[in-house]
Amino acid sequence: MPIELPAHVHPTRMRRIGDADLFAALDLTPPALAAVRAAAAAEDWPAAYAAWAAYFAHRVAPRLVINLRGYAALPAELRATRGAPILERARVLHTETADYLGARQGQAQLYGLHYFTWLAPLVTAHTLDGDPAHAAAFARHFAAWDAVRDQVAGTIPSLDVIWYTLGLAIRSRAFLDAYAAFHASLALPPALHAGLLKSWLGAARWLAEEHAGFRYGNWQIHGAATLYELGVCLPEFREAAAWQAQGWARLIEHLDLDVYADGGHSERAPSYHAHVLAVYRRVAAVAEQNGRPPLQAHPRFAGLHRWLAEHLNPLGASTNFNDSQVIWVGEWAVPGAVLLADPLLKGLAEHFAAPGDVAWTLAGLPDRAGGETAAEAYARLPAPAPAAAGALQPDSKFALLRDGLAPDDLFLAVNYGPLIGHEYESHSHLDALAFVAAGRGAPLALEAGLALDTYDSPRYKTWLRRAAAHNMVSVNDQDPDEAAKDGALLAWDSSPLADVFAAAHTGYAAQGVRAHRRLILFVKGEYWLIHDALDQTGAPELDWRLFTPHPLEYAAGRWLPTRYPGLVVAPVFPAQGRWQAVGGFAVVPGPRAYEGTITMRDVPGLSHRQQTNAARAVYLHLLYPARAAAEAQVVSAEPLPLDEGTGEAARLVTGQGADVFLASAVGVARAGGWRADAQAAWLRAPGCWALHAARRLERAGEALFLATAPLTAAHLWPTPLGAAARLDTSRRASVTLTLPWPVARVYLNDIRLPEAVDGGAAVRVLLPGPGQYTLTLRPAPERLPGGR
Repeated sequence: MPIELPAHVHPTRMRRIGDADLFAALDLTPPALAAVRAAAAAEDWPAAYAAWAAYFAHRVAPRLVINLRGYAALPAELRATRGAPILERARVLHTETADYLGARQGQAQLYGLHYFTWLAPLVTAHTLDGDPAHAAAFARHFAAWDAVRDQVAGTIPSLDVIWYTLGLAIRSRAFLDAYAAFHASLALPPALHAGLLKSWLGAARWLAEEHAGFRYGNWQIHGAATLYELGVCLPEFREAAAWQAQGWARLIEHLDLDVYADGGHSERAPSYHAHVLAVYRRVAAVAEQNGRPPLQAHPRFAGLHRWLAEHLNPLGASTNFNDSQVIWVGEWAVPGAVLLADPLLKGLAEHFAAPGDVAWTLAGLPDRAGGETAAEAYARLPAPAPAAAGALQPDSKFALLRDGLAPDDLFLAVNYGPLIGHEYESHSHLDALAFVAAGRGAPLALEAGLALDTYDSPRYKTWLRRAAAHNMVSVNDQDPDEAAKDGALLAWDSSPLADVFAAAHTGYAAQGVRAHRRLILFVKGEYWLIHDALDQTGAPELDWRLFTPHPLEYAAGRWLPTRYPGLVVAPVFPAQGRWQAVGGFAVVPGPRAYEGTITMRDVPGLSHRQQTNAARAVYLHLLYPARAAAEAQVVSAEPLPLDEGTGEAARLVTGQGADVFLASAVGVARAGGWRADAQAAWLRAPGCWALHAARRLERAGEALFLATAPLTAAHLWPTPLGAAARLDTSRRASVTLTLPWPVARVYLNDIRLPEAVDGGAAVRVLLPGPGQYTLTLRPAPERLPGGR
């Protein structure tokens, strides 16, 4: 199937437009274009282009989105420090030549070269120092490209390097920015005005034909955005109104169909999501500055920002699942705060940024409608401290387990979604239930991600996309079935005590594993438990993998980091697993930052293998993020014998004390003095525990939790004024809780229930239907609980 429509590059309407045809495509009737009209009528084309240049140099509206004044208002020191590398790169471009025919480039670089985004330093440099050499350099590069563009040949069938959606769309916007910056410069000869106008006209006509109907993917979003912008910003073209209408229609269709209800773009890769968001932000600015309907009115425009915010870790960086680089908060939070007038996005930006970071970003943003600068609009917003809690993205299929965004806070994200197709090649990886983690001011567990400068690298297919490059369980050293790796959500709950996530997939059915279920329990502020259960036939070879920034060393039953902060990996099951060090190649985010850095390098990993003919194979690992060696030394985990039932039980020791983990395969399980019918139970004390899929919990024979129907989740934890509980249910249920002290008052979702207590330690509440409920429990003032 062709990647795009069959070739439809018209030789004279698109590829090489004549001077007469170009001016016929322009509406020259307005009085301001009288000189252009007269020259065109006389077929004096140099004079017509000179008249056009004079007209455009003084044109006030429509407004292009580039900001030509913002950097000049910045303090001299900030202009110097931030501007120096940009000016240096621009000066290189003054003399550098480009290999437009691709003799020295790979496939990806050849296509990317013709986007012309690499000329952006010339535009920014012009706003910094106004040197006419920047405009002259742009004119030289454009002329050289225009002379040879018909000779460029690619290697992808049905995908012309010059005449395809991404190239036309991105290049046309890059040329618009350059024209906005340089249009009044004497360094632009008439031939350049001619070439740019013809390039835009041909691109818009091709894009309009190519995208007459909706189709999924970010390519059409780029194409539609460029159609819209050309239609708004170059209304002199007779076809401009049609371009604008068609582009807007496709853009809205993509918000409705190609962006999930949870705000994620359908390709499920944060950096591609960020590209899409950047395109929509530019469209919003074009619309706003030129009196068009606001894009902000569509709820999924805000949703695109919210989605990235939920992927943000305490370093200031996004996850990098699938073909994604790391996206730092500075790339989207400040522009989003301005366009949406959103204090929460400003709060995020201020949380990670120094004042100079924000000021530089604002200086490059377009003015608001009415002439207000982005900096002025931003200054009017309050900036609340960001509050980050665990989040589930059920449509995009990511789970984000976290306790905050402070430097010491913890974050783990799970990708449990499908492989998604793409116009050329899928941007999804062949992983299933893989995770990444960060915390204590450092990356802790790494995703391979797009750790390369180019897709041409052999490592892209041989390593980065493969299951072996991800923190997951693989079978027989194979990748999961692309069509069956999509995870089914089994559990999600987030409370101040813990986040619990569970999902299952069937991607290894052909390898003898009917289903793999992974449960991750995050004890807020402390550690993660990773529990894997695989239903299998035969004896497949199972491989549990974890990649970290720095090596781990085995000591006294657990793996300790060689550099801190780092993960302590304490295995519990299987008891006889085989460990080996493995190597990988990954993106490693730099320190906590607003605009951070990454390194692409070889990284160490652990492989925990087992092979058993049991019908149910299990793994259980404690991952403890240690700040220093002394904290790591006290961490341990060991299996506990089951006194009743089937499943797994473990004793987990950290600096906070000893906890018990109990997982029941079927029915009730008992170990370490605890008894529960939960699929998973984390147990610290009679007044502090978390259950998943349970209706009963006992401690030393005393019932602590009873429900008339299994609850999806039940969490109980102490608070300074008593205790709190989170109860999730899919049906009506009566619940009895027994506390370590007499309860005087009970509130269900902040509504007091006087009949829920009788003066003793038992609390009885009715959950009237499906939903999530919060219990607030208060003792008599003289009986406030204390201790662990």
